Amino acid sequence: MSNSRAPNVTAVGSDSTRETDVPPFAIRRAQSDAGRRLSFPAARLTIPAGMIGDELAVYFENPARDALGYEHVGGCLRFLRGGVELFFDEKDRAFRKIPPKTVTFSYAEVVRVEYVDRWFRPKRLVFETSSPDKLTDFPGAAVGRVELMVVSGSRADAAKAPAMVEFRRSEAVLADSAGRVDEELGKYQSGL
Repeated sequence: MSNSRAPNVTAVGSDSTRETDVPPFAIRRAQSDAGRRLSFPAARLTIPAGMIGDELAVYFENPARDALGYEHVGGCLRFLRGGVELFFDEKDRAFRKIPPKTVTFSYAEVVRVEYVDRWFRPKRLVFETSSPDKLTDFPGAAVGRVELMVVSGSRADAAKAPAMVEFRRSEAVLADSAGRVDEELGKYQSGL
């Protein structure tokens, strides 16, 4: 009962797995054979929860805000180790090509990230920053705030984004305070 069109995917069974496009029979089979390597034909993977990396990518597509189709934006919000990267590409117009843009933020500049998940509504990721001048080129951006319509394939990563940003912001604050403590300690020790 193998599907010749789908590639063979090797997955490791585990009690704590997250579904990233896995058929239910494969999950049950992988969990029952935990510890053994399985090979089954599917276009979907089972990834153990501990294997999720330090980076997240949330893809979005904001529809056009007017009847002519202007300000249609698509792109990716990447949460990296060192900061947040917003890549967006506005839909080209008839006689004008608009180049894609990339804006980077440190975690100290990120004020809030919120995932809004309501029934029968588009899933949104609200991104707020303390430096609104970086978002001036983004169509439909309020002062330091962008609402991104999350693509269905990125909903799981978008739900994890607020917790990851909170963790990274706490790391940035901790590093900043540790640096200030070391600086004050150096001043104190040099004064003795």
